[in-house]
Amino acid sequence: MPTFHRYAAVVFVPEPDAFEKLGPDEFAQAPVGTGPFALEKWESNRATFKAFTGSWRKPKASRLEVLALPDATSRVQAIIAGRVDIAGGLGPEDIQALDAAGHQGVSWQDGGESAISLVTTRHLPFNDVRVRRALNHAVNRKPIIDVIMQGRTVAANQPAARAAYGYVAELPQYAYDPALAKKLLAEAGYAKGFKFVLETSVNSGASLSAYQQVAADLANVGVTMEIRSMPALQYMKNLFITCEYDDAIIVPWQSAPTIDVMRAINIHSCLSTKAWYCDSEAMPIIAAAMAEWDEAKGCALRQQLGRRYHEQAASIFLYEMVYFAGLSRNTSGFADNFGFVAYEDIVVSEK
Repeated sequence: MPTFHRYAAVVFVPEPDAFEKLGPDEFAQAPVGTGPFALEKWESNRATFKAFTGSWRKPKASRLEVLALPDATSRVQAIIAGRVDIAGGLGPEDIQALDAAGHQGVSWQDGGESAISLVTTRHLPFNDVRVRRALNHAVNRKPIIDVIMQGRTVAANQPAARAAYGYVAELPQYAYDPALAKKLLAEAGYAKGFKFVLETSVNSGASLSAYQQVAADLANVGVTMEIRSMPALQYMKNLFITCEYDDAIIVPWQSAPTIDVMRAINIHSCLSTKAWYCDSEAMPIIAAAMAEWDEAKGCALRQQLGRRYHEQAASIFLYEMVYFAGLSRNTSGFADNFGFVAYEDIVVSEK
């Protein structure tokens, strides 16, 4: 496997004797590892750990407690009240509240991209590349990035984020050009526009605001996008089990944790069991990229795919995914590296 070295770093290998003795269910409740903290107790909404001094990654803190708090507001309030030191899963609006209270807001990109995936494998209009290009030119990404995301990310225009193996630096952004969008729609036979449904599990926060901005931009060129939110479990079932989804869906172009664009491309290709986007002409390049052992040649093939996916406007590409977390004023050393937090580096000073 030419990309094994990218996957090897994210494969978790359990302690074989304990795993064989306990089995997967019991091992999950009493795991054995070499990390900086050892599990003490696992409950439905919390897990408590103590420092494991025998780890090769010795922790700076003596204890770790992980709490499940149901919404961003409660997590922000927990930091302000001094109940927690770190809160993940926040939005840009939460960062402002923490900064105003004298705490810290941090953000980072992780190799993924936010986009609206258009279902091209069923019927018109999205199997017409002119329509897909039109929608990309109809969207003004600047207010999404500058206002909604508070300038903490950049526009997306291809399958790969800047951090990913296979990113094409010279690809131009899709220009915001409503006149061109209308022209392309007219050429495709949609001078009067059309309607479609976007399905998502997002029902609040910055991501929903971004989709609402997209809907407003599309309305300016005569296209009506209805945003239909549903519970996450139902959404995932529709997407990957029953495949009962509508005209457009939210499926991130995620290269993490391998930071290889092929992870994103494979999902958005004919290789998917029930593909929503299938470009048969790209398949030989995909096969060649996955089989190529030479790093430089492999990168060139990935960049060839990036150019094709850009030219084909495979999705309405929006922005590189950005994540937000809050830290108490006494916390330092926190970093998220493509989904992995080095808890051993975190320091919480005396309050």
